Amino acid sequence: MHGFTCVTKNMEIPYNQMMAYVVSLPLLFAATLVSGQDDFGGGEDAGGGEDMMDMESMGIGSESGNNRDGQQSLPVMPELTYIEQSTRALQQLALVIGVAFMVAFLFLVMVGLEKAWDKMEEKYRESFGKSQQQEVDPAALVGTFKRYKN
Repeated sequence: MHGFTCVTKNMEIPYNQMMAYVVSLPLLFAATLVSGQDDFGGGEDAGGGEDMMDMESMGIGSESGNNRDGQQSLPVMPELTYIEQSTRALQQLALVIGVAFMVAFLFLVMVGLEKAWDKMEEKYRESFGKSQQQEVDPAALVGTFKRYKN
């Protein structure tokens, strides 16, 4: 197959070189994927070594955290008063409302930027004499063949 060539836009590529490209691109892609994977830090048995916490400090595995049946007891949460619960609920509501206001503000900024861009484009066209083709109302084209000529 030495005589086979691929001709595209006045450029001849020999078959062997073309096959080398076809094979090397997926291999390069696979190598990029493999090299981009995280190895979770390494160390002793890829566990992270010194950075890893021991089980007792996390409350797992120590006998003091187990009840009589050998099951883990749930951590004791302090009971909150109604005022503290209401305060936390109001903080969460304020966060949700704040995000809604942020989205609305960013939307208005986007609309303002678009209007400013249209004004700049209009001034540019006036300054350099470039006219914009007037769009014909689509309702005026009903019953004519002008709408199909574009």
